[in-house]
Amino acid sequence: MQLKHIYWFGYYNNSVPSIRYRALIPLHQLNSERNITFDFVYPSYRFKQIVHFIKIYFSVYFKRKPDSIIVFQKIYTNGIYARLLKFLLIKQPNCTLYDIDDAEYVRRPVETIHYLMQHCNCCTVGSKTLKSYAAKFNERVYLLTSPIAIHQQIKLKRNAVFTIGWIGYFGAHYESLRTYILPIITTLAFPVRIVILGITQYEHYNLLKSEFASNQHITLIAPLNINWFDETAIYKEIVQFDIGIAPLLDTEFNRAKSAYKMKQYLSCGIPVLASPVGENATFLQDGVNGFFCNSANDFYDKIVHMHNLSDFEYAKMSSAARAGLSEFSTDKYIDALIHVSENLLC
Repeated sequence: MQLKHIYWFGYYNNSVPSIRYRALIPLHQLNSERNITFDFVYPSYRFKQIVHFIKIYFSVYFKRKPDSIIVFQKIYTNGIYARLLKFLLIKQPNCTLYDIDDAEYVRRPVETIHYLMQHCNCCTVGSKTLKSYAAKFNERVYLLTSPIAIHQQIKLKRNAVFTIGWIGYFGAHYESLRTYILPIITTLAFPVRIVILGITQYEHYNLLKSEFASNQHITLIAPLNINWFDETAIYKEIVQFDIGIAPLLDTEFNRAKSAYKMKQYLSCGIPVLASPVGENATFLQDGVNGFFCNSANDFYDKIVHMHNLSDFEYAKMSSAARAGLSEFSTDKYIDALIHVSENLLC
């Protein structure tokens, strides 16, 4: 059967990246390009959103649209919202899907996660580590790597001052940065700009500023008020990097991540230096579009190597970075989502 409608129950609103990239952007593209309609719902205490939830909930509970699927995205709580969705799953068990792109089972109570993994018809996940975990509860698990938003920003040439960039939620990744990057930046023998996109607290900015205060050859750029909804502005910042860094401590949570920051760098043609952890190893080709680094010393050596590349060598690596875009495009993601959905509808 052909998919006609998606009921998507998110775990949060569009302020979080996984809602935008795994749900809203693909859903709108499916609607505009393939005429597949959708209802998107998320938990909220606002009256308007409560009314919307009640309306959609009872419409699917009692009179579900034909050729439709129900997606429960990353639901992990055991509150009213999650409990009502469990009741919905009991009432409407067919053509249901649990979607998850982080190892929430590491930091959240697992009751709801395990229940939905087990009782939905299938699971879609953002990494091979998550696929292995979900396979303990469901025989039908599909890897749908998180896609990036479409943009037109392409790296054309290196900066006069070599620029190292990082993007993400700084608070969650400080330990990785402190372990692999911060100790070696001050030892570089050439001028460098460090761009950190994702600091939200003044104390974190002051922490980094103090790290580099005595080093005149280091310029720190770390804007505090980033509009994360402005995709064009975000990628205009990323394309100014000369290299993107993706250090990760080897933990279960990090192994389950979908290498999203790496995809953002590569999509702009930015070569990447990354830890060989989790999905990083899927998208980075060592020596082609970047380098794997297993230690702070490795990151130091590869930063120096990238700084010393000729313009021709850098352009070749930049082109190779951009070449893999189709592997994590929204087009590929929605094709995979439709394939999974229509298998459920058969």
